[in-house]
Amino acid sequence: MAKPFKVESGDINKLNDIQLTQLLKELLHAETFRFGIAQRAVEVALNIITGDGGEDGRVSWEQGPESTEYIPNRLSLFQNKATNMGPAAYAKEVITDKGSVKPIVDQVLARGGSYIVFTTQELNSKQKQARIKEVRASLAGAGKGYADKCDLRIYDASQIAGWVNLYISTVVAVQHWSGRPVERGLKTYELWSEHEDLSRLPFAPVASRSEVIEKLKAGLSVPKACFRMMGLSGLGKTRTAFQVFSENEEIRSLVVYVDANHAPNIDSLIADWVTLGYEAIIVVDNCEYRLHERLVKEVRREGSQVRLLTLDYNFDSIAAPTICFRLEQMTNDELFQLLSPVYNNVLSDLKRIVDFAQGFPQMAVLLAEARLNEDPRIGSLTEDELASKLLWKRNESENPECLRILQACSLFDVFGVEKEVEYQLEYIANTIGVHVDDVYGCIQEYSSRGLIDRRGRFGQVVPKPLAIRLAGQWWTKSREEKQRGLIDSIPEGMIEGFCNQIEKMDFHSDVKLLTEKLCGPQAPFGQAEVILSERGSRFFRAFVNVNPEATSAALYRTLTSMDHDQLLSIEGDVRRNLVWGLEKLCFHADLFMEASWCMLLLASAENEAWSNNATGIFSQLFCINLSGTAAAPDIRFALLRQAMDMEQIEIDMVLLNALEQAISTSGGSRTVGAEYQGTKAPLEEWRPKIWQEIFDYWQSAFDLYSEMMDRGEKQREKVLSDIGHSIRGFVGRGRLDMLDAAIRHIVKSNGRYWPAALDSIKNTFEYDREKLEETAVSALSSWIELLSPEGAGLVEKLRIIVVNPPREHLRLEGGAYVDVAAENAKKLATEVAVNVDELYSCIDLLLEGEQRQSHSFGRQLVLELADESKLLELALKRLSDNPKANSSFVIGLYRGVYEKSSKVWQKYIDSVSSDERLVSFYPELIRTGNIEAQHLNKFVDLISTGLIPANSANVLSYGSVTSELAPEVVSDFCLKLSALGDEAAWPALNVMFMYCFGNMERVKTIRASVKSLVSAVPLHKKHSAAYADLHSWCALVEALLKTRDEGLVIAISRQLIASCRIGFNHNDLWSYIKPLLMKIAQQYGDLLWPVFGEAISRAKGMELYWLQQLLDRENSVSSQLPSVLSSFPSGKIISWCYEHPDSGPSFIAACINIFEIRDDTQCPSELFILLLENFGGDKRVASALNANMGSRGWTGSLVPYLEADKLALSPLLKHKNGNVKKWVKEHTAFIDSQIARESSLDAERDLGIF
Repeated sequence: MAKPFKVESGDINKLNDIQLTQLLKELLHAETFRFGIAQRAVEVALNIITGDGGEDGRVSWEQGPESTEYIPNRLSLFQNKATNMGPAAYAKEVITDKGSVKPIVDQVLARGGSYIVFTTQELNSKQKQARIKEVRASLAGAGKGYADKCDLRIYDASQIAGWVNLYISTVVAVQHWSGRPVERGLKTYELWSEHEDLSRLPFAPVASRSEVIEKLKAGLSVPKACFRMMGLSGLGKTRTAFQVFSENEEIRSLVVYVDANHAPNIDSLIADWVTLGYEAIIVVDNCEYRLHERLVKEVRREGSQVRLLTLDYNFDSIAAPTICFRLEQMTNDELFQLLSPVYNNVLSDLKRIVDFAQGFPQMAVLLAEARLNEDPRIGSLTEDELASKLLWKRNESENPECLRILQACSLFDVFGVEKEVEYQLEYIANTIGVHVDDVYGCIQEYSSRGLIDRRGRFGQVVPKPLAIRLAGQWWTKSREEKQRGLIDSIPEGMIEGFCNQIEKMDFHSDVKLLTEKLCGPQAPFGQAEVILSERGSRFFRAFVNVNPEATSAALYRTLTSMDHDQLLSIEGDVRRNLVWGLEKLCFHADLFMEASWCMLLLASAENEAWSNNATGIFSQLFCINLSGTAAAPDIRFALLRQAMDMEQIEIDMVLLNALEQAISTSGGSRTVGAEYQGTKAPLEEWRPKIWQEIFDYWQSAFDLYSEMMDRGEKQREKVLSDIGHSIRGFVGRGRLDMLDAAIRHIVKSNGRYWPAALDSIKNTFEYDREKLEETAVSALSSWIELLSPEGAGLVEKLRIIVVNPPREHLRLEGGAYVDVAAENAKKLATEVAVNVDELYSCIDLLLEGEQRQSHSFGRQLVLELADESKLLELALKRLSDNPKANSSFVIGLYRGVYEKSSKVWQKYIDSVSSDERLVSFYPELIRTGNIEAQHLNKFVDLISTGLIPANSANVLSYGSVTSELAPEVVSDFCLKLSALGDEAAWPALNVMFMYCFGNMERVKTIRASVKSLVSAVPLHKKHSAAYADLHSWCALVEALLKTRDEGLVIAISRQLIASCRIGFNHNDLWSYIKPLLMKIAQQYGDLLWPVFGEAISRAKGMELYWLQQLLDRENSVSSQLPSVLSSFPSGKIISWCYEHPDSGPSFIAACINIFEIRDDTQCPSELFILLLENFGGDKRVASALNANMGSRGWTGSLVPYLEADKLALSPLLKHKNGNVKKWVKEHTAFIDSQIARESSLDAERDLGIF
């Protein structure tokens, strides 16, 4: 047995005032804990410089013992003295300079408390009494009546030593202070707290650690308790253990911490402490399991007052009574919470560092510090000791074969281990020449230790810095020939994992050198056939992160040698990889010219439609902010000028898109990602430092726009649009001179017609006028005058005022709005009417393209003319000659004619209806006046003779053109139109719906006609082009069914059944047909089931399929509908199944609701149980039910849905019917296998495998 150790009075003599105060605090906490007194009773101030007023420590409590062995009173005051003092000096300690008793001392003694001097002196009984006597005399001299009876005590060095020897934690503290520790490495809580790793970061109260801490806080308060915390190095075991006591002051004073590496004989010491009756909590770090077992035997001895907590990175099995905790990796959110207080404001990519650390707190701290110190090896674990602890168990020698396996596995971000992806494991085994079974065994071992994260069929070496270290070792030790062979032979399924990992090897010289050689002119990745292959382009995208210089040069050589058609042929994943890679290369200022030129070439032969295609990324590079490049403006504009020298329209249009971004004054956005390359800190894009840099940037862009004006029609249109629409933004930023020069230059070369500019100027006045300065208002007014049609020729006036004027409305005092553009068009019409002959040569202009105000212009023109016949004749001729003509102008003319004379209007209508070249405009033109029965009859005649299509009648369903007609007139027209065939039935129904819209009471008046129309329209998908959706049909049917009508519902049912021969548009089925059928079935279920039952029994093939779709439940993400069968009587359905045993039960099984909601709980439906009871033995029924159960839509994980299904079915396992029990048992087993499979897939998704 080790020599028992104890503190002597000489040890106390050596303490200084700070140590003595610390000791008092430790003793008071230990004493109160021992006697069950709340820790809040203790007050000890460690600030000894401040005047104490006679108090260095105090203990006060109300409930519990009257006193303890060393605390004589429920109110006890301690004063520390670490110097030698005589009796007179003691007397002065309780008296102020004015001769009165110190207030604090007076309060305690007056209340019957105790006053104790806590001194490093060694005094005998006589010396103590002499000093106490002097103190009493001082109190009496101050006139205190309690002077003779109050409790005064002196704890000298000897008594203090005796008190210290009761607690091992105070023994350790004093022996440490006195310089003679009984065992090296023993530390009290206070000494333990001085460790730098414990104070570097504030503790984050995360869920994965808080539960462990709470259990330990409760458990360690009980003598003989034994706990063990295990976890890989770097997971924060020591920090978690420390937090247990940091949060629990009650047990802190009992703590003794020791690192077993520094105290190999700690078990014998603890045996002595148990024997001597010490009360302590022993925390043993790096405690291997054999030492832990020996410690447990001692701590568990009878009468022991010791508690044990051991920590280790090995995962050895430990038997009871030890309670074990296994620390796992933190979640990313927890790790971010831990790091944020220290690093969030200094590291912009903290979340990236968190992702990289993969749940290891120590790794995260090392990465963060490496980033702050700009260590180029940030991605790799550089601490050898930590790596060794992670890889090898205690006293385990390095295993070369396992190391090779781990290094090979680390070449891939993820790798397959079993089942369908076992070939990846075999590839790794072949690469290093180890038998696949040995590789698998190694992976299993390290998976159990947590260094290989197994998710489903895949694995991943963690944490990432360790994996990068191991991968780096492979690259360092492998010959170039082997490195090339690896890249050439990687199976397709492993390329993504390899690329994701090699991207993080940007700091590794061997990898950089290899990529440089691979991308050389004569090397594989210097050849077009390799770099433009799907496999090669993916490798190229990864190599960009490792060696941007070499990859940029290789791609530049490749793309600059290709013509437009060859560039256009680069598509799919190859183009995606190249664009993503170039996006990263463009971020580098020194590579910008090469990389952006490559991006420009791809953009000039664009074949992708999404926004981050080559065109979109190239344009982004020229934004002022969020450009995605570190290149300065002069470099970027130099590239644009170089590109303009190509004089190719495809190039020019890309450049103009880029310039559009350059002059954008609105907020922008950029998809992040390109700035993160390898393990380096995020790249910083160029940002302007002063406003003048921005102004110069805009001016440079305007200069290039000016040069683009004369390079072609497409370029001109783009320049006019971009600069025109930019006026409002630049006015707001005060760039008036720049705008003025550009606007005047463009008007001079292109004329006044500039809709975009006029629109922007008007919007500026309308929305920004209150903020405009006088100079801006003056400039805007001058530009409006410059663009004004005043003084312009008729063609230019028509373009500016009629064809494409800015949309402008003026709000009047009463709240009404005036269409200013329409009024301007009318005003011009009045002017033109004076000399209408001048207009005749311009009519074609009014019949082409978009016509914003030609209707208003034409109407007013006719009203102003005394004789419009020549104008109308010419306009109709031009209209008939132009198959793509816009008829708005002619419609306006007809409206003007009607307002002047309905008879003349009718003459013109008749002329159109009799002219085969113009008859197609008849439907639109009759809308310009009041429609009468004769017009509708003529309409039917024209359709019946084939002169106009049936769907042209739909124009009568727009607006309220038929609202003034009598019901019988509209009814007659719709019935005649519907009778012309299926193509005309839908327009007829649409016209009727619009006639009744807003006044569904009309349905009652013409009920028979409406019934005929809704029954006549074809609902199948063959005629889906004849209608937009089934809303009008459903609305009219529902209006009819407000009155019970059995005949109608039977007709509708047969109409739907007939449509099943061809099938439905799915959206119509889900959105209109099935919801309506559900409502009908709920009210007429008994009546309708025979109709549907008969149809099902005789249907075959696709007709039967569509019947199932019609009656089936909908359980997709976008549509949740119960089965229509749920509204039919269950008894009748079962009886029908017995009548049709061959096909009936299985059809019903495929359609029914398996579950229904009762009292907010999912339960098996009545029809489902009845079907199982009666037909569950039929394999076809069982199979159909299985398929029905599996038909669903879901978001996220499928597992919760499967678990809900299992929970709902489980009560049926006790059902009295054998068929029910058998099917439910088998399907529950199937659900279990599905849950296992889906859980595996969910785990794989966490690794990014989909």
